[in-house]
This record gives sequence, C-alpha cells and structure tokens, in this order.
Amino acid sequence: MTDESALDKHKRKLAFISLMEETEPLLDIRRPNVIWRQVCDQMRGKILSGELPPGTKIPSTAAIAEQSQTDVKTVHRAMSLLVKEGLISRQRKIGTYVTERKKTISPIGIYSAMDLPTAGYNAFNNQLLIELQMEAQRRDLKTVVWNDPRKDEDVSKPLPEILDAVRGGEINSLIALHAHKGRLDWIRKLHIPASWMGSVADPTVTTDVVIFLDLALGALKKKGCRTVAVISNIDAKTMDQPFLELCVKHGLSTREEYIIHKFEHGEFNLERFGYEGFKKLWALTPFHPEGVVVFPDLSARGAIMAAHGSGARIGDDLHFAIHQNEGLEMFCPVPASLVMCSARDFAKAHIMQVERALSGQPAEPTSIRYRVVETPGCL
Repeated sequence: MTDESALDKHKRKLAFISLMEETEPLLDIRRPNVIWRQVCDQMRGKILSGELPPGTKIPSTAAIAEQSQTDVKTVHRAMSLLVKEGLISRQRKIGTYVTERKKTISPIGIYSAMDLPTAGYNAFNNQLLIELQMEAQRRDLKTVVWNDPRKDEDVSKPLPEILDAVRGGEINSLIALHAHKGRLDWIRKLHIPASWMGSVADPTVTTDVVIFLDLALGALKKKGCRTVAVISNIDAKTMDQPFLELCVKHGLSTREEYIIHKFEHGEFNLERFGYEGFKKLWALTPFHPEGVVVFPDLSARGAIMAAHGSGARIGDDLHFAIHQNEGLEMFCPVPASLVMCSARDFAKAHIMQVERALSGQPAEPTSIRYRVVETPGCL
C-alpha cells in the first residue's frame, strides 16, 4: 500500500467518525413533510463539499435514523435518491460507500437574470451568454441555461430548477452572469464548481478598473491632454483613489468637480447618466477639461450626444477615452480612444475558473484584459 492510499484511507476513516459523532440533529423538525429530503440534502452537501471523500463508508440506515431523530424508512428513501444520483453505491453484505465523481465540469449550468423591461441594457450579457455556449461547444462541453426574472430582493432563495439539476446530477458546474449577494449565498451552498460576474468575491470574473483607467488616461496623455475628467457608474470607493493616483502617474491634473458619479435617473438608464454627466461637466465654464474618460459604453453614448450638442470641438479641444465591449457595435461619430474588452475573454475565464475549482485549486479573481483602439469618427 502506498503512502498516498494510506492517507486517503485515513481521511475516509476520519470522515466516517465525524459523521457518526454529530451531536446536533440533522433535521428541521418543523418541516416533517420533507424530512427525507433534508436527510438527502445533508448527506449530498457533505459529499459534494468533499467532507465525505470517495470511498468513505456511510453509516447504516438505522444509525443515520437514530442520529437524525427519524425512522429507517425515511433514511432509506433519502439514500435511494443519492444512489440514483450516483453519489453513493450499495453493496450487499458489504455496505454503502461514497462513489468517485466524474472529473468534469460538463454539463455546465449557465445562470442568467435578465428580464424584459431591462432587455435593452443587457446586450453584453446576451453576447456573453452566446460566447459561453460557443466556447463550451469548442471544448465539447454541454451547457444548460436558466434565466431568473426575479428582482434582486427576491433572489435569496435558490432557483428550484437549478437545485433539481444539481441533485439529479444534470449539471456539474455553474456560471452565474449576475453577481448579487442574495444569489451568491445559495450558489456557494450548491457545492459544485462555480464562477460569477462582478467584483463581489472570488472566484469572480471581472474587469480591473485600474487597468481601464491606466489605458484611458495614457491614451489622453498621448493626445496632448493636460486636464482630465471621468464620468463613470463605478462607485466612488472603487474608482476615485485609482483615478487620482493614475493622473499623477501620467502627469495629468484634475479637479474634484471633474469626477462625475452616477445620478439617480433609474437603475438602468446609463445613457441618460452619461448625457447629464457631460452637461454637468461642461457647465463648469470656463474650466473645461481637455480629456474625458467615460465608463461604461452605454454612458459613453449619452456623453457623446451631449458633447456633440455642446459646441465643443471634439478631437481638437476635447478628447474622449471611452469603454467599449468588443463585438458590440457602438456608433461613435467623433474621434475617440476606445478602451475595449471582449465577451469571449470573459467566457474563457469563466470556464477556466470552474476547471480550477474542479481540480481543487484555490479560487482567485480573474481580471479581463483591455486594449486601446483609436477611431477617427465620421464628423
């Protein structure tokens, strides 16, 4: 017997002892109609989380029933479902053991949260959804897609369809396109490899505001700008300090009133925010900045519209460095530096994250790269 197999045997023994030494009831007795499901969920969670590794011998149904304060018939029903799901196997006169799970992230569950009223603002997420499915297809991985139209205040409970898919072994990993604390709480409890969008927590896939600002300010510096402003929906805590530090790095100056944060024009009305943000900036006569950074692309549309109507000589006295999602056409009639990121890069990063989680590597946030493209405009 090798040292490694001895170690594995020791781990399984410890897991078995830990399971038998549970002192608190596994069940919520206030829900007697689903006791068998609770037994099943408890055991499944221990298996999927690695607390009960493959090869661990499961206690008898009688022992589990006694520890769970329920009856043998209820435990048998729960164990039968776990057998059906392939998580445990029973051998007559030998016992019940945790089975070896397939080392694959496929099928991948893709969880979206787009609703019709905001569909016009979900162009990037639609593109990312397509790119994820295409990238999975290139790797011979299957995908299953769910859309959750519930509002943020209603997502603290898991989507039932996803729970059923995890229980039934229909998905082996999950990628969430919308990060929200309510969603993350239950996604983490699924005990399958997962990745999500945003800057909430690892293993997130996101864009680095510092990299974006660095490239944008560098582009404005090359165009001869000396004073710069920023219009962004990124919160002040995340954006302001990096913006000020990078202005110093590039030898640019700014003013407190040149940092424009998101107005209250509706949660998704980013075009109007960009429009009103530029108007507010240009009202600072005669202290106009020579360069303006705008994030995200939807806000850039509004800012360009306002700038075009302001009488500013764009490309001469005023220069733009704006965010754009590569692959999503954005009409930009004025000269500008486009700081671009790609939905395909996001898709690759998400799949890489769930692959890392499956292999047991520690979760690390992944930042998507940007690149700068100059556009001459058409005016």
